[in-house]
Amino acid sequence: MSIPRLAVKGGGPKGHDDADYDRVVLGRLNAVHRRSLPLAAAAAQLPRLDTYAVKLQAAVGLTREGETKAGHAG
Repeated sequence: MSIPRLAVKGGGPKGHDDADYDRVVLGRLNAVHRRSLPLAAAAAQLPRLDTYAVKLQAAVGLTREGETKAGHAG
């Protein structure tokens, strides 16, 4: 699954007017996040990559709070 697929529905940009669809997409995103945690933890051993785990967690937290715009995970 690629991230662009998460933001597209019916061949065009997806709005957030379909709560059921959003729940499915967020479920997929959460599954990807869970699978990425070991990799992010391993990457954190390298100083220049140590912020990835924090940024990923912040992004997932924002989606759980209802954030729909990209680029807000600091």
